[in-house]
Amino acid sequence: MYIKHFVFNILFIGVSMLSIGQETEEYLHSNSQQGEWYQQEKSYPVLKNKKLLTQELPFMDDFSRFSLPTNNPNIPTEWQRWEDNDVFINSTFPIQPPTIGVATFDGLDETGFPYNFTATGNDHLPSDTLTSLPINLEGLNQNDNVYLTFYYQAKGLGNSPELEDSLKLEFKIGEDNWVTKWVTPGINTNTTTPFQQVFIEVWDDQYGIFYMQNNFQFRFIGYSEQRGNLDHWHLDYVYMDQNIDPETFFFNELAIMNPKNTLLNSELTSMPWKHFKDNPSARMLNATTTLHERNLKFTDFNFRSGYKVRYENTEWDFLNVNSNLNNNVGIIETAISINTGDNSFVFDTDVNDTCAAFEVIFYHEFKDNITPQNDSTIFIQNFSNYYSYDDGTAEKAWALNNSPGGQVAVKFDSFIPDTLLGIWVYFSPFQSSSASESFILRAWDDDNSNPGNELGENFSFNYPEYHTSGHNKFTYYAYDSPIPVSGNFYVGWVQQENEQIKVGLDKNTNVNPVATFTSNGGAFPTWNSSIIEGSLMIRPVLKAGKDFIPPVGISEINSKELNGEIYPNPVNDILHLSTNNYNQGEVRLSILDITGKVKHTAFINTNQIDINTSNLEKGLYFIQISDKNGRSWQQKFIKSN
Repeated sequence: MYIKHFVFNILFIGVSMLSIGQETEEYLHSNSQQGEWYQQEKSYPVLKNKKLLTQELPFMDDFSRFSLPTNNPNIPTEWQRWEDNDVFINSTFPIQPPTIGVATFDGLDETGFPYNFTATGNDHLPSDTLTSLPINLEGLNQNDNVYLTFYYQAKGLGNSPELEDSLKLEFKIGEDNWVTKWVTPGINTNTTTPFQQVFIEVWDDQYGIFYMQNNFQFRFIGYSEQRGNLDHWHLDYVYMDQNIDPETFFFNELAIMNPKNTLLNSELTSMPWKHFKDNPSARMLNATTTLHERNLKFTDFNFRSGYKVRYENTEWDFLNVNSNLNNNVGIIETAISINTGDNSFVFDTDVNDTCAAFEVIFYHEFKDNITPQNDSTIFIQNFSNYYSYDDGTAEKAWALNNSPGGQVAVKFDSFIPDTLLGIWVYFSPFQSSSASESFILRAWDDDNSNPGNELGENFSFNYPEYHTSGHNKFTYYAYDSPIPVSGNFYVGWVQQENEQIKVGLDKNTNVNPVATFTSNGGAFPTWNSSIIEGSLMIRPVLKAGKDFIPPVGISEINSKELNGEIYPNPVNDILHLSTNNYNQGEVRLSILDITGKVKHTAFINTNQIDINTSNLEKGLYFIQISDKNGRSWQQKFIKSN
């Protein structure tokens, strides 16, 4: 067996679990985006005649497109490379991957929830598995120099795998016998390792003859704790072919490495359309943005990069006038002009009166015909009724450490006078939920770049809401009364209980040091700037137009479509549910605990039902109903004994 590592000569320092003063960050408990994919997959009709093809050499997957097994009719069968759905394909957890998109191994199964909710944390067991489809190696032998190569990284922006954890590669022999060909231990450190390339020869003196069949398979297994979204391994650019010499091999590949998320200034990822339209040019990036690309060749070459913007049937295309000259092998930082010079662009404010969503594509002109998907990266620039700094995805969770009275405030700048209605918050449980902990919304004016006087009077108690699936879903909380704001203002809350209230933390943006403040509360609070990198996933919602109808909470939104009422609450044994299903057929009923684990599920086709809760332990639960048309309703209830 031939094994060789090529290490990118860059080292990144990160934090996997940090507790400093009043604030702390930790790993996530679940993955709502993966949970949403799982729920969607169950809704697709099973393709009766579907047959996954035996793969021919070269076998390749760089995870720039979805390649796991699926019945989604929009994903071609020929894209699929693997037998299982355990890993999470994403572009937000790795740090400087070889190409955009990786397969992340963690302690969550295909549903996005832990393999073992009750694990103690001392287990280091097989968790995520990634098994290739059969590959045709028939007729080949040792002289054909068949190699498997791949890149891997421990931790990234996630959690460090301990030394007891590992990432393992196995080859299949016979019906269900596997032999270990390569394994690497965890790192047990907060230092993030760079991606490393590994070459494995698909031959050995003991089993080589069994590999060279028409149904050869290999698999990667991540060993981790099974209690949450932790112990991360990131896999990229898996490639197998013949006639490979590890000393001279290279990919004829130029690839984008990281996603982009905004063309706006002030580090904003979204803003109210009305605020943008007031002075469009001033709201755009007024210089350049950096596109990170990687040259995987062994030689330098020149190319041009650019960006496109699309709105419905209109497209704006800006290719850099000057090519990237004298590029070195490795990472290339391309400066792309946005609102200046030859590539000057401002979002067209005539496309819509109330809101807009533009598709933005960064790309390079060089086409390698290997994987077209890694030659570009796409995001949606949303203009609605809120401000945001985050990119919509959480890689960690953030919370206050201190006891009752602790306050959190996030700074925003309302470019024009407006009315603050509420905030969107992405709450993220880790290990223990704080769904029963209360908080009161707050808003403040600016006092020399710190939260100042309170704006408005707010006395209503609120509670964190968690979502079992969805693309990092937010919950809306309304202020007691609308609050006029102009210029710098702050939004947040004061917490009432001892339990930490956990908020999603986006690690791909970083405004916390200048926008996030915490205090111990009191009549004269002392505010401290956050020292944890990232951006809290808190978004202020403004009126942003005289005809705007403010959003409401999840239950209230859906109550217009699917109603429910429960009593008594708290409940001892029998919980009574009344619902109007509009005669739309069967309705699914689910009861979930505060971690999101389903405790009971059933289909109902009547408007009245009694639910026996005697088998539930004392605590807080959610009851949820949904129908085949995608309508849903949700309510909290307490099991009293």
